[in-house]
Amino acid sequence: MAAFSGTATGAARQLSHTLSLVTTAVLLAGTSAFVLADARKRRAGPPAAKYGPFALTLAGAILILADPVRHVLQDDGAWPPRPEGVPYTPSFRYSNQFVGGACSAEALRCLSLVGWAITVGATWAGFSLLLLGTLWNAKFLDKLAAVRAAWVALRRRPAELHHGHEYVPLPGGVDAGDTSSGDEDGETP
Repeated sequence: MAAFSGTATGAARQLSHTLSLVTTAVLLAGTSAFVLADARKRRAGPPAAKYGPFALTLAGAILILADPVRHVLQDDGAWPPRPEGVPYTPSFRYSNQFVGGACSAEALRCLSLVGWAITVGATWAGFSLLLLGTLWNAKFLDKLAAVRAAWVALRRRPAELHHGHEYVPLPGGVDAGDTSSGDEDGETP
């Protein structure tokens, strides 16, 4: 049971960070490749409209990868953390996510400049761009407009015909405006 003490060794942490980076990169590359392939199928429109979803998705993927890359660089010693005893100064010289010292909690209030720029800024902006790019690629607004149009058609009443609205009956011959339960004389069939 001592192996599950809750403390990760340096090697386990480094492996975890590397696997996280590789997995995230593969998934985001696959998403970006899918959006690019979809963009190449589009024939009409200016390049910005054709490749816009791909550009947003790719930019989002790069920003999302910033924090896992920071972890791996820190683990490998390429971007070292601030040494013990060195006071915090806002800079990108050290890779520490938190300011440390008296503010030792892993909370937003204790984030360093690197923490705010990469962990919060790049990650949140990256996921926002990824979301916008995939929704644009899926033509989400067009689909919402179609759902709205179908909803309006379903809710339309025959009385609205007198106001110049087009009336679309429901499939199967059921009339959305028909509230009677029988034929004209009020009897049930």
